[in-house]
Amino acid sequence: MSKCCNQRGFTLVEVVISLTIILMVIVPLGQMLIQGRGQAAANLINIQAVNLAQGIMETVKAKKYSQVNSTGWQEISAPPPGGKWLYRITVECGSYNLKTVTVYLRYPVNGRQKEISFTMLKGLR
Repeated sequence: MSKCCNQRGFTLVEVVISLTIILMVIVPLGQMLIQGRGQAAANLINIQAVNLAQGIMETVKAKKYSQVNSTGWQEISAPPPGGKWLYRITVECGSYNLKTVTVYLRYPVNGRQKEISFTMLKGLR
């Protein structure tokens, strides 16, 4: 009977090279997973901010034309956890009994303040 393969096993050099190749693949994949998780958390906060700003805008829409006025920065009464959420409303009176209403929302994402704004026209009925 003839031997067709080496029965001694792997050498230390072969094992080290194999582990190096495996680590070269696993480390970048792990970094991508960690970065993806952080980005998903930031996106969740952005979605919450858009929903809050839209809710404030809907509240302004429900008011009468004469009750829509500018406000200073105010805190959101029940903000998502993680920091201070502020909003303000600016109103500019235009022609044809139209008011341009803008809602600004400031919120924390990854230790920085971001700001979004929604604008609409409110007309006299």
